[in-house]
Amino acid sequence: MVDATLRIIAEDGVEAATTRRIAAAAGVGQSGLFYSFGSRDGLLAAVVEAGIDAEIASFDGLLAELDVTSPSPGVTLDELFRQGLDVYLAALAADPAKERALISLALYAQRTPGIEHLATRLYQGYYDLVTRVLDAASASAQFTWTKPSAELAPLVVAFTDGLTMAYLAHPDGDFAGLIDGAVALLMGYVKPCAD
Repeated sequence: MVDATLRIIAEDGVEAATTRRIAAAAGVGQSGLFYSFGSRDGLLAAVVEAGIDAEIASFDGLLAELDVTSPSPGVTLDELFRQGLDVYLAALAADPAKERALISLALYAQRTPGIEHLATRLYQGYYDLVTRVLDAASASAQFTWTKPSAELAPLVVAFTDGLTMAYLAHPDGDFAGLIDGAVALLMGYVKPCAD
């Protein structure tokens, strides 16, 4: 039922995820849905939880793919940042429906009494992950940030949110300029390690 709900939301938005449509897509009766989750909001809360877990796991996969802990020899710091954003954009392009669903779910959670904390949890997961990436990048490339990485993480997440929305609106767009701007911004927070 959770997978069916995610598919419906990805295709047509949260509003289209009626109990009747979810039950039909999952091949269960509506009574089974209510028995399992109590209500449509109960099911959507479970979907938000599943979406958050999947999103954080996928970002952990991106972190492993990027492997900031051992960048290729000769890769400059700005190139490392650019590679990270390129990997993010490639993952977004591979499954834009998932991102649409997660955006819809985050917005739904923010405005639904009783599950507002799930949107907060999603973004805290993003901040924690980006903090780890920023720390790993500075350790491997031997530089320090001018601000704590935990303070920079929301800036990076705000940028990736904007990149996500720009991509979803215009998937055939050229995002090199946006990525260059984000890299330049990040480079402004870099200082060499003291010898």
